[in-house]
Amino acid sequence: MQLTNYSAIDLRHGTAKVLDDRDHSIRRITTGKRMVRASDDPGAISVASNLDVTNRQRAALRTNLQNTRTYLDAQADALSNVHRTYERMSVVATQSLDAVLSDNDRAALDVEFQELAASLDEILSDKFNGVRLFNQNVRCGGVEDIGLAGVTFLSNPSSSHVIRAQIFDAQATGGTLSFEVNSGRNGEVYRIFQGTTEIFSAGDSFINGDPTANQGFGFPPPPNPIVSNRWQTSGSASNGDFDKFTVSFGPGKPTTFAIDYGASNPNAFSGPASSPKFFNQGPNAQGQLVVDGGIIQTADLSPTSTGTDVTLQVETNSIYQIQNATFAPEGLDTEVAISENGDTMSLSAKGFSTMSGYDVTTSANAQAALAKLAIEDDCVLNERMGAVRAEVARVDLRLDELAGNLVQGEAAYGRVADLDYAKEMTTFATNSMQLNIMTSSMATANRATDVLMPLTTEQFNSAVTRRFQFI
Repeated sequence: MQLTNYSAIDLRHGTAKVLDDRDHSIRRITTGKRMVRASDDPGAISVASNLDVTNRQRAALRTNLQNTRTYLDAQADALSNVHRTYERMSVVATQSLDAVLSDNDRAALDVEFQELAASLDEILSDKFNGVRLFNQNVRCGGVEDIGLAGVTFLSNPSSSHVIRAQIFDAQATGGTLSFEVNSGRNGEVYRIFQGTTEIFSAGDSFINGDPTANQGFGFPPPPNPIVSNRWQTSGSASNGDFDKFTVSFGPGKPTTFAIDYGASNPNAFSGPASSPKFFNQGPNAQGQLVVDGGIIQTADLSPTSTGTDVTLQVETNSIYQIQNATFAPEGLDTEVAISENGDTMSLSAKGFSTMSGYDVTTSANAQAALAKLAIEDDCVLNERMGAVRAEVARVDLRLDELAGNLVQGEAAYGRVADLDYAKEMTTFATNSMQLNIMTSSMATANRATDVLMPLTTEQFNSAVTRRFQFI
């Protein structure tokens, strides 16, 4: 007689399935997601993942653009202050035109004028979260080169070892520095640094400590002798034949240079005329890189370089001339991402005049200041503030588009991934009821086995007993 309780086995398997379905419903209800395991709906999981990534990107873009909007608001407020400052300076300059004022009266007015100019300089240096609001290289009419006069050195009577350097904040991580030099046959070394990184040297590299410090002839002497390889020109430093260096550099791109030789310099030589050593001709011409036989050395800036301090340095032990040193910054405009597809918009670099060098100590100077103020104020009102308004309008438009896209994207994601709570609660209730019924049924089925087992055992024992009774 078979005692296998198939009903109990079937109920046990059915109960396990219903229990698993109920646990699955609990996980769905707890997370609010329709898909909580990979087997739920592989295709929908892929679609939901893509939608989720897109929505996260759009949310990050919205945050970035909101920060950009705040930055532009700060620019607009600062430009409004500049406009009000210009207006007050115009009033002061107009007062200085009064024919009955004495020089002392105009000097008193000039005190306020210079204080206002100082406040403009402070505004020009203002930062928003560590980022400068304005660029000192940008003026009305375009970008101005930066003159570098600090390295000029026209007197060295003792022929001492001298290093002269000029450092400036380019407010740009890259650009083009150009300068003209006349060193004569004795030779000098001309170097460019960004921060403490030497990116160009017309001669041996720097070995004397701080590249931004002046050394020798009125300053502490250099700790090491002058280097051997130095840039040479024909004749003396005063013959008027200037070589022009043009050096371009920037983060993550090669440092390049070009040399325009003065009239007599292509044929320049050292040594006697009977046995000249041409230093701009042949395989060892000085205007080549060291690896090609010359004396020029360059280094590339790291792609992550963020420094803006640039130094032009000259090392010499004689008299030299340097002139027309200028820096043209590149990459002044700021690119801002406006879509998850890589689309960008440009925030134009903005600047204004601080009225440096102007005063109202005389009527003539006041007239000149008024003329300059009229031009600058018109530029601030129309060009600078107009650019800010246009950029704000574009950012606002994109923010509105992103808000709509986010709503649509979240709705699409919800349709794919979010749970239908009413349906799932119904499923959960059904599973719970089924589980209760099956649990009760299993108890009944198990009791049936409990009843049959003793009966079978009793029957078996009786038969055996009777058999032994006949022996």
